[in-house]
Amino acid sequence: MATNVQDSDVRPGPNRYISTPGVATIVPSYLEDYVHPVIITGELSAQAFLDYTGSSEFFAPALRYDGSSSERNARELAEQARALDADAIVSIGAGKLSDTAKNVAEILNLDLIIVPTLACARAPTTTSMYARSSTRSSAWPARSAGSAECAHVNPARTPYTTA
Repeated sequence: MATNVQDSDVRPGPNRYISTPGVATIVPSYLEDYVHPVIITGELSAQAFLDYTGSSEFFAPALRYDGSSSERNARELAEQARALDADAIVSIGAGKLSDTAKNVAEILNLDLIIVPTLACARAPTTTSMYARSSTRSSAWPARSAGSAECAHVNPARTPYTTA
């Protein structure tokens, strides 16, 4: 379980919904129970997150989603995360990226921490995972563990851009 549990944390869809101004700057404090968290992000989301937090690099290894929201990409990312000995997946991005990260966490049976980059993205609060294959689009079954371990949302606004 992610650390830094607060009485003010809300638990709707994800196990914890953390809504604090500037929460993106303290995401690592919620990962202290993990040894090898791995980030999944997109090019634009990555740069927006780093710009917002004032960091020049991520707090954990970062894998790049290819924008497809596909089962193929989720399986590729899962293999890369496995090679990094991941014990948690951290999604930094919007809807399709978060769905891809959900799929990766499901494949690897790992906790998922979501940092949405759009305030309107509902991916952090749902258990369904959208994925495209070469022939069709479908929703994967709900995560057996119950969706994200925690979601970090800036209540004033989510100052990032899309994946």
